[in-house]
Amino acid sequence: VKPGKAVARGTSVDVRYASGSNKVPGVVGKTRDEARNILQQAGFTPDEQPRQANKPADTIVDQSPTAGAEQRLNSTVTIYYATPPPTTSTPTTSPPTTPTSTSTLPTSGPG
Repeated sequence: VKPGKAVARGTSVDVRYASGSNKVPGVVGKTRDEARNILQQAGFTPDEQPRQANKPADTIVDQSPTAGAEQRLNSTVTIYYATPPPTTSTPTTSPPTTPTSTSTLPTSGPG
């Protein structure tokens, strides 16, 4: 019987479930969607966290635990996806202006 299929009352069904552990797959360099699917298929729960990085947005830049680590099924694997660093705007500057002043100086002389 496939999961989600209704059966008549009294029908015998086999229930199978996974227990134990599995090696964490490496997902660094994958997209968020790819990494999420890979981890779920391996029996893990992904926890997605942003991290500023100079990589394309939503690319996995790190994971914890690392690839190959033995972990219990259904445990959490944290994946860090790239977000662009904040943009810094360079202020536009114009050349400094030299203040100009005009004044009339009193003339002194024989009076």
